[in-house]
Amino acid sequence: MVCAPAIFLVGLGVHARSIADDFETVANDFRTEASIQAYVPFVRDAQAALKEEASDQRHWRHQDSDSGSPVSFEQSRPTQIRVVAREWLAGAQRGRLKPLTPIAYEDNSSEGLKSQIFEAQTRMASILIDAGERDASAGDNHSAIADTALACRLSQILKHSDFVSLFDCANLQRRALIHLAVFEKGSSAADRKIIASVAREARTNTALVERMTSKSKQLFFSWCQRTGLPQLSIQDTEFLASIPVLVRDDKAVAIDAMKPRLLASREGYVKDYYSSVRLGLHAQAQLDKAIARR
Repeated sequence: MVCAPAIFLVGLGVHARSIADDFETVANDFRTEASIQAYVPFVRDAQAALKEEASDQRHWRHQDSDSGSPVSFEQSRPTQIRVVAREWLAGAQRGRLKPLTPIAYEDNSSEGLKSQIFEAQTRMASILIDAGERDASAGDNHSAIADTALACRLSQILKHSDFVSLFDCANLQRRALIHLAVFEKGSSAADRKIIASVAREARTNTALVERMTSKSKQLFFSWCQRTGLPQLSIQDTEFLASIPVLVRDDKAVAIDAMKPRLLASREGYVKDYYSSVRLGLHAQAQLDKAIARR
């Protein structure tokens, strides 16, 4: 559940004081803290818009139930969510909002303060995709494309933070692009251009994915040393060393062929690490396939 804005802000202060104790690998990381702080006003706006959207939905359902007639198309549009999503995009374009990369192996987008930022993005994107479906059902193909493309671009902001975010955002983008492929039929040249642009942005970014795999491997090795785990076997070390070579020609390469080597590993934490990488890359590979089928 997304916490109240006040709790979020207080939490950031606690986070700043405790970060050095929790993560020995990057003590007092100013850049990471500054990146998180940059999201505070954007998350505050998102929380307010999401609260308003939830309240409106309850009101519309109640009104629909009382009157026996469906709520009008205009009433069901998430206007404030659109406004806030565009603010996030503008913040990213200005370089203010950036991917929130981990500072330690155990630091990921599904836990802690970062999770509030990711949850706000995910909920807004999901609402916009749903709005796109309603737009299309009402015969407004242009708005359907605009809302769905906005969701796809919103998901791109935090996508390359870690492999959990890659998995979540790539799946959201695949859902959006499947809808866009339907909306594209009979659309204007301008709308088709928007869809093509969104698809290009969502494709595998070789440089970013390779940077993610390289950093995640460094953090994993550091975590193994920091927690006093036994030294990895030669086989496990070679296996992990091969993981960064997973992307070529702008496509995530299927890594199922590496399973025999994975199963041969005696260390469960090696398998856990590999699984997190594989899930993220597999989601991006599925997204690439959806883009190719357009």
